[in-house]
Parts: sequence; C-alpha cells; structure tokens
Amino acid sequence: VLGEGVLGGGVRRLHYQQRMAALLYRFVDNEHDFDEVGLNMMGWQLSSTANDNRRNFYLGTHRLRRRSSRGWEETPLATLFGSVSDTQSLHTKAIISRVKTAMRQHRIYTLDLWRFLDRDGDDRLSASELFNGLRALGLHNMIPA
Repeated sequence: VLGEGVLGGGVRRLHYQQRMAALLYRFVDNEHDFDEVGLNMMGWQLSSTANDNRRNFYLGTHRLRRRSSRGWEETPLATLFGSVSDTQSLHTKAIISRVKTAMRQHRIYTLDLWRFLDRDGDDRLSASELFNGLRALGLHNMIPA
C-alpha cells in the first residue's frame, strides 16, 4: 500500500499522512507546542469530535504523563479546544487575506486604509463606513446581501 501511493503519484498524500500521524502522536503524547499549519491539520481531522471531548481526552492522557504543569490554555493547542469552529476561523482568515490582497493591489498602508474608511473621523468604524469601504476596495462580494 505504501509503495502504491508513491508510485501512483500519491507523494503529497503520503507526506500529509506521515505529518498527520506525527501530529496526532504528539497530541496523544501531550505535547503543547504546534505550528499553525499543524493545528489546522489536526483541527480538520478532529472536526467531527466535539471540543469538550477533545479537551477531556487530552486532559485524561495528561494525568497519566509526567509533564510540566504548564496549562494548555497558555499554548497554541488551546485553539483545538476553543469555541470558534474551524469553518468560522477559516472564513475570518479568508476575509482578512482578501482585504490584505486588496490593500497591496491598491498600494494602501493600514493607517491610510483606516483614514479612508473612517469618513467622519471619529476613530470608530460604523457598519456603513465599513460597507462602503469594502465596496470601494472591490470587495463588495464579501458583503452579505
């Protein structure tokens, strides 16, 4: 099976499976520090498991290990146990990425964008200011109907 995946052009799939296995082993072994890509991969794989069940499993295995007492709440691992769904998190990241891309295309710095969006100069963005600013940047298709 291993050779079949490599010979059949499944090198990426094999790499993904190896990385995923290593990440899940580290999770079961109660390691705390994961990079963002690893957390996203684990979050995707564990998405059918409720956050409470993930946390309870991790804490249950943690009690059996001799590890530092540093709480998981202070680590990147906390995102796996949070209340924001993976879909919501990815949607937010996608919006931020599109705004950054539009800023680069228009050659706008963050402060300049803020000044552009804050039409009345009160240092707060109203819904209409944000709506009109996104439309001006060509991001009108991100605005809910």
